[in-house]
Amino acid sequence: MRFFKISHKRAAAVLAGVAAATFIASVACGGNQAAPEYATTAPTATPQAHSVAQPTATPTQAPTATPAPATSANHLYFTILTEDQAGTPDGFPEYIPGNFTVPANTLVHVAIRDFDDGTATIPTGDNKVVGTTNGTVKIIHALNGDISAATDTAVVSQLPAGGVAHTFTFTGPNFKLNVPIPPLSTVEFSFKTPAPGKYNWQCYATCGAGDSGWQGAMTADGYMKGVMTVQ
Repeated sequence: MRFFKISHKRAAAVLAGVAAATFIASVACGGNQAAPEYATTAPTATPQAHSVAQPTATPTQAPTATPAPATSANHLYFTILTEDQAGTPDGFPEYIPGNFTVPANTLVHVAIRDFDDGTATIPTGDNKVVGTTNGTVKIIHALNGDISAATDTAVVSQLPAGGVAHTFTFTGPNFKLNVPIPPLSTVEFSFKTPAPGKYNWQCYATCGAGDSGWQGAMTADGYMKGVMTVQ
């Protein structure tokens, strides 16, 4: 059994869970907007038992949040924190972890828990799922990312273009993956890792600083971009 090695950043800045009923997120991307209903229907086939079991956690008071455990055998968990939750001096939202290591040619099950409540502009087509098992993701639309408070669940191949808070995207010539993530949700999916090497990922939702939204966190390694090391 192989385990992922994750670089744990700013662990002290991330405290115990978020209270679904009392959470008021500091918006990292696009303001306090309700996520639109899904505009697409799921494929007939449901992904084969690739859903990732979320670790149990009892939410406490906002704005702090505890990421899901980062490692497990062939499982990878991410948490997207708002700038207030992350508590970073530069005020950036961030993925935790940003840089990580996975085994080559292995089916990996992923869960991304998003505490951001706003949407952002994305490039045309980046609302579509690319490179996952069956070309789909499972969306657990839950208040403040708390699965116990989930309001609906859907298996989809794309999101509405205006309903994306962040993306998890690889665009290299040898490996392509795109997962659009709606606000206040947990997204589950699986993909097969490529050959050994280093692969850059990037969030393509304009959730950074500046007029374009492409400064700050978007250009800072380990925040809205990072490296997947495959070995």
